[in-house]
Amino acid sequence: MTTKNKIKLKVCGMRDAANIMAVAALHPDYMGFIFFEQSPRFVGNYFLLPENFPDQIKKVGVFVNETTRNIRREAQILGLHYVQLHGNESVAQCEELKSEGIKVIKVFSVGDDFDFNVTKPFKKSSDFFLFDTKGKYHGGNAQTFNWNVLKNYDQEIPFFSQWRTHA
Repeated sequence: MTTKNKIKLKVCGMRDAANIMAVAALHPDYMGFIFFEQSPRFVGNYFLLPENFPDQIKKVGVFVNETTRNIRREAQILGLHYVQLHGNESVAQCEELKSEGIKVIKVFSVGDDFDFNVTKPFKKSSDFFLFDTKGKYHGGNAQTFNWNVLKNYDQEIPFFSQWRTHA
């Protein structure tokens, strides 16, 4: 497997300092922090990363229909490498963030009849796509979608696909 095709691990929903550092010890490629108040994994107001958070782990801020100003503020405060946009964000908002040097992961909710044409307008303004399970809530709904749907994706923009595990 080439470096380009290497599977990357992104762990999301982190908020407790001890848990963050325990997961960081496993060396994931990306770690996500949720800035959506309605999420049970919301980091809370005034969230800060532990001082010794490893530099090699890419920090991802997860937002849902947030203003560009607030996304920019959190990205600067925490030194986020990426913002993951889970709502109805526009192409224009993604372009604005990207023009400011903020890398964008645009999320699409996928069901069995998902039309990948909806991703096309976002190709120039996204560094990655994330395909998540369509459902009532933002963020996968604790379900894994039928990955066979991805056979219809053109693979032009690298993507993440959610995978759920339950203890």
